[in-house]
Amino acid sequence: MKPIKKLAMLDLNGTVIKSRRDDGFVTTRDEWTWEDGAPEALQLLANNGWMMAVVTNQPAEHRFPNVTHQRMEYLMGYVRGAMEEVAQSSIPFFVCYHDVKHSCSCRKPHPGALRRAFNYFCPGGGLTTERDEWDVWMVGDKLSDIEAGESFGANVCGVNSTPLASLGGFQYRYRPTLLDAVKDILLCDRSPNEDLH
Repeated sequence: MKPIKKLAMLDLNGTVIKSRRDDGFVTTRDEWTWEDGAPEALQLLANNGWMMAVVTNQPAEHRFPNVTHQRMEYLMGYVRGAMEEVAQSSIPFFVCYHDVKHSCSCRKPHPGALRRAFNYFCPGGGLTTERDEWDVWMVGDKLSDIEAGESFGANVCGVNSTPLASLGGFQYRYRPTLLDAVKDILLCDRSPNEDLH
């Protein structure tokens, strides 16, 4: 039997980092800080053989006239560097810069960016055909993260917000922080989605 390959796909804002702004957006390198326990969570994943990818919606350039696409690309590169330094591991970013009004398949809750992330590690593969070889999770703080993970076929876990099960119409794991979620994932390797809160 082949060894299981393990991939954690992580939302960014509200999951790994938090905004210093009242509106929750992050548009400069000075406007964010780590969510509680996030650095330790990244280290735990890396130290236990998990590959990681960030899958994030970042529409700020369409919301604020002074925010450019280049500025957001620079910011994503900066945050990626900080995450990789903490984890001592490569963490590719898959970013949708579109806004809600744009018709795109990469903006969560659509699973397009999750497919891109998975194909980065498994070129040409699909989670359905590769199910026996992969343990894949999507972790995020919004219903759109949970829905994207469900649509893609990943295990899902909500974090850092009021449990959203009543809004989504289905059950899923919920943990208060990314660190709690990672500890749970490491303990419950390959177990089915279920409501544990």
